[in-house]
Amino acid sequence: MQYTRTFKKHSITVERESRKDNWYIRVTAPCGSYAYDGWWSDSASKTAKEAFEEAKRGAQLDPNKEARRVAQSAAKEGAQQG
Repeated sequence: MQYTRTFKKHSITVERESRKDNWYIRVTAPCGSYAYDGWWSDSASKTAKEAFEEAKRGAQLDPNKEARRVAQSAAKEGAQQG
């Protein structure tokens, strides 16, 4: 199965042979270079939607969302320790 979407002018393709396999992700920039090209480790249990989110994170296409996620995680850890 293969899915392709466009985000911020980048072509994102996620694919895998079966539900037991990890996702292969390729993010192509408008200039043709790859911003992400490889297997997503331990992703067999993940959905296509999660693979697209990983593609955006890995290619750094949505840095504000990633910064919010890291800040929330740090705040949660701080609350648990305090």
